[in-house]
Amino acid sequence: MLLLLLPQLFFFFLLLPSFCSSIPSYGVTYSIDCGGSSNFTSEFNQTWLSDRYFSPGGSPALVAEPHRFSQPQERSLRFFPVSAGKKSCYSLPVAAPGGRYYLRTFTVYDNYDSKLRSPSFDVSLGPTLVFSWRSPWPPSVSRSGAYSDLLSFVPSDTADLCFYSIATDPPVVASIELFQVDPLSYDSATTGKNLVLVNYGRLTCGSDLFGPGFSQNGQDRFGRVWQSDAGYRNPNFKIKSISAGGRKILGSDQAPNFFPTRLYEMAVTTVSDKDYLEYLLPVDSKLDYMVWFHFAEIDSGVNAAGKRVFDVLSKGTT
Repeated sequence: MLLLLLPQLFFFFLLLPSFCSSIPSYGVTYSIDCGGSSNFTSEFNQTWLSDRYFSPGGSPALVAEPHRFSQPQERSLRFFPVSAGKKSCYSLPVAAPGGRYYLRTFTVYDNYDSKLRSPSFDVSLGPTLVFSWRSPWPPSVSRSGAYSDLLSFVPSDTADLCFYSIATDPPVVASIELFQVDPLSYDSATTGKNLVLVNYGRLTCGSDLFGPGFSQNGQDRFGRVWQSDAGYRNPNFKIKSISAGGRKILGSDQAPNFFPTRLYEMAVTTVSDKDYLEYLLPVDSKLDYMVWFHFAEIDSGVNAAGKRVFDVLSKGTT
């Protein structure tokens, strides 16, 4: 897992398929259908709330091609015309002021306004700028939308997610999800409460995409989604997948991070002992990153200490 350590600014989007399942509750949870007129329960028994309960202002709209989106919360959106002001906010009450929360948004344009121009706007969580959208968006993101997520402490009794128009462009948002997580997760005792951790890449090795909202199984207590690593590996080296084969995984789904069991049921290794695994992730040299590695020995042939020994290097440093 690769996370950005950002005190102020970042731009991130993640392309994921559009379908949704239930999310296990750790504490406070909100699943908000932006622009939706009424509450509903999805086919996976997840309750979605109309955003009219959170007084966001702006106006509701529908994407131009609703048949391309399988779930109702991805077809509706809310936009904030500049006539409504340069700043529009959702205020989400939280039960534990000072607690840590996982926030995920789905943002889509899909020519909802028939202007053929995706907007430029900024998004903040509290006083911290967290998302920056600049026109033109990549075509696939503009048409199909993108998910963005982060972890942050919320010091007050509301999580305020605010949208700022740039020039005359109206900000847009299709859905907002907020989940309370363990306050000690992701080494917060060391990093402190002032940093926002933005998901840059959360990869599962040797497995397909899974997580709440994106698969029928493989739940994650925090609501996290895990993307296949296939598109990030160096293709010049041959790899093979390893499965736990139904053997019990010990130590997963434990406080404070609650990493899901499914994450450790599959792994990848090299076909040849002379090769190595290499992941290629472009980064911004001006930003700081936190990297988490997950290991589990699930190969039944490795049954004694010292049978599998390797180094992990990042930018040439072990």
